[in-house]
Amino acid sequence: APEGSTPFVATSAAADAMRTLLLAIGVGHPLLVSGAAGVGKTTFLRRAAELMGQQEPVFLFCDEQTDIKMLMGTYVCGKTVGEFVWRPGIVTEALSQGRWLVLEDVDHVP
Repeated sequence: APEGSTPFVATSAAADAMRTLLLAIGVGHPLLVSGAAGVGKTTFLRRAAELMGQQEPVFLFCDEQTDIKMLMGTYVCGKTVGEFVWRPGIVTEALSQGRWLVLEDVDHVP
């Protein structure tokens, strides 16, 4: 587990939920993991990634400032006058690296 994180405790209910999650991921289904704050969703997803042989997921903590440019990317001014370069967003970066993307508090995005 990453430094400072809480270890995953495999209770019977947690093991059943993990099995269901891994099966859904295995067949390519998108997932929504929900629950009250502090119940262990982040730890649960980190453990799932570990079990699937994935890198640490990319976690994006959404708020009112989250916008499409932050998520997908945008063109920004380059080093020379009139030059624009693509700066990928968090979603684009995660996809290009083959990493899982976890959107925390997605209900806060305008």
